Amino acid sequence: MYDLVTEISKLLHVFQWNDDVAPLRQALQTLDHAEPDAGIPTEGALAFQASKLQLLLSVFNSIDAKLIAGIDPDMPPPMMPPPPDETGLPSGVSPASIKDPRLRARYEADIAANQVKLKQFSFQLSLRDVDESALELFESHLSEHTPKSAAKAVAELLDASMKSKTRAQTLKAIAVKVLGEAS
Repeated sequence: MYDLVTEISKLLHVFQWNDDVAPLRQALQTLDHAEPDAGIPTEGALAFQASKLQLLLSVFNSIDAKLIAGIDPDMPPPMMPPPPDETGLPSGVSPASIKDPRLRARYEADIAANQVKLKQFSFQLSLRDVDESALELFESHLSEHTPKSAAKAVAELLDASMKSKTRAQTLKAIAVKVLGEAS
């Protein structure tokens, strides 16, 4: 189990410092394929699955730390901002075609700012895609490895582990769907 914890922790650390979802995808794939050692006693297998669940919750916390609410996936920023109105030039022109150095500098700054927006938009779409995969893994983990009698313990774990209350509620709804109401 230590190796799994170490591997997932390293991947989440890399993700924390980079705007690249590849480490998150790798963490989910690793968790999805992780199985307890053959011949491990039942208690050990249950502990392994509980640790795996806790690691998955850490993935959700990492996603939530970078997920920006309110980005509409159907409303991307423009590929290229228009040049300043004063130029009278059409959208998409090269900054070099603007003779006025002040207007050219403003247009170049607009282009640079737009590139940042495009990169952020792309990252957020990728992050939402990974989030969907994580939600599917969470649901399958509960249905395959969590007894219905553990519904209350799962709800308490979500309350204690999730930094986002909205996320905790989303995961609780999945847990109720799979395990039933906590009693």
